Amino acid sequence: MELPSPPVLPSKPQYLILKIAAGVLLGILAASAMYVAGNEWLSYRRFQAEAEAQLKEAGIRRKKIENAAQDLVLPSALKVSEVVERCGPPRVFHSFGYHPSMDYSGSDGHPIKVHFGCREGATEQDCVFLFMSRIRQSYESESREGYEDGFLSDGSVRQGDPIRQVEELPCLAGVETQPLR
Repeated sequence: MELPSPPVLPSKPQYLILKIAAGVLLGILAASAMYVAGNEWLSYRRFQAEAEAQLKEAGIRRKKIENAAQDLVLPSALKVSEVVERCGPPRVFHSFGYHPSMDYSGSDGHPIKVHFGCREGATEQDCVFLFMSRIRQSYESESREGYEDGFLSDGSVRQGDPIRQVEELPCLAGVETQPLR
């Protein structure tokens, strides 16, 4: 019986060519992996920088809202002229003696009534902010929003949350209304 012949091994120069080809292939794979990893890292850094910028912008907006909310609280309440200066002319101006009011559109488009109070003998421009309320349609519920307030039965004024009031009417803080998403 004859033994099978041993496999033919490549010669030394052929081994060298195989080693070079394997090295080139591994080099190409390593380079493409580095390219993909670098691209992912750059994408992550870009996203992180954008998130930090948005966070900073939100902090500035929040600070403006808090400062404007302090303007709503008596005794340094906003005057009619200051509201018109910040928010533009109202849709409707109601003059009811010592309690004028102005209608504006709220942050989500529904109508808001901004009420003012005047001292005896004061002009309408000297009246100060008292409260704001939502103008409801006949089909809407009567539940109050957190920013709403109004006259109580004893004649005093129920003051709503000033920060929520500024968020409802952002022009008071000089910030743009955020688009609905």
